Amino acid sequence: MRFTNPIQRLQIAPGGVRKRITSNLFCAFALLLTCVSCIEPYEVEVPKQDNILIVESMLLDHPDYQRTRLYFQHQDGPRELIYNAIVSISNKAGDSWPLVVTYDGSYVPLSGSIVVAAGDEFQLEIAIGDSIRAVSTWEKVPEPSEIDTAFIEAKYRSVVNNRGIETTSKGIEIFVSTKPVASENTYLRWTYEDTYAYDAPMASDLCSECQYCYIQEEVENFIELAEVLNSKGKVLSGKSIEFVEFDERFGIRFAVLVKQLTITKAAYEYYKSINQLNEARGSIFDPPPAVLRGNVSNNLRPTETVYGFFEVGKYSEASARITKSDIDFLIPSFYENCLVPNPGTDCFDCRTREGATKIRPDYF
Repeated sequence: MRFTNPIQRLQIAPGGVRKRITSNLFCAFALLLTCVSCIEPYEVEVPKQDNILIVESMLLDHPDYQRTRLYFQHQDGPRELIYNAIVSISNKAGDSWPLVVTYDGSYVPLSGSIVVAAGDEFQLEIAIGDSIRAVSTWEKVPEPSEIDTAFIEAKYRSVVNNRGIETTSKGIEIFVSTKPVASENTYLRWTYEDTYAYDAPMASDLCSECQYCYIQEEVENFIELAEVLNSKGKVLSGKSIEFVEFDERFGIRFAVLVKQLTITKAAYEYYKSINQLNEARGSIFDPPPAVLRGNVSNNLRPTETVYGFFEVGKYSEASARITKSDIDFLIPSFYENCLVPNPGTDCFDCRTREGATKIRPDYF
């Protein structure tokens, strides 16, 4: 299900763009060509080159958000993670931090996390073989605008499906409110993770560990944006960032950890353009989302396009939760999904469900 709102320029209360994109942004290059005229300010041109470099890089004041991923996109094949790059981040004070690659292809700081303060300027540098010396533009860390609270409401909502038909749906809506914004013009991005309680309906009394688990979901394919203009010292109150239709996850207890990122105007424009491109290409076939040319270029081969973005910013978070007693609607139960000839193993053992843990998250 897809939900869209127009992007709004705001004085005190923001609007935004709601659009799901995959966590690993990649180029559907043939489709990009058909939609170039829909997108501003970026002119999307697909060069005739193999091994197109894609950069996903983030540097925030949180250790989980100081990582870089690199890919080669082949013209006639899938993307390929790059493990053999030499990657570093430097600041204008002359400091430099080498990044080392981990088992999952992420490049992270070699010696602890990097201190990221408002006003600092950083640059990403990438060397691969003899043909790539890619560098980003210098990116200045914005003044932080911190999240204050997050809350959840169960409600009906009108939605438009992929065929353009408006229907009424039951679900939960996630809202955020901020502390007073720090700058005259502020650019925000949100993502979140969630956890729900799972009670395996067919668990045996002989397995005490099989009955009850916490199921964690990192919603990495979600981006919500807001542009808050002329509002220094004001607060953003009750901003809706997501609507989730009801399913069995809400049968016991459901919690979210909302992550608010204060980003640069350039990063905001980059993500906005991606969302606009995906919106223009929306269909029942759901083609893969696009990634645009960003703020990274290859100094050795300036005519070759590098896709992706090096993003800097500030991080804050808030949590919210809702239980079955807070919801007046009828909610599907875990048991109903096990009433089939061959129920899944998670009907008997909660630990086999994807994302399962026996450790209760702090925000739950």
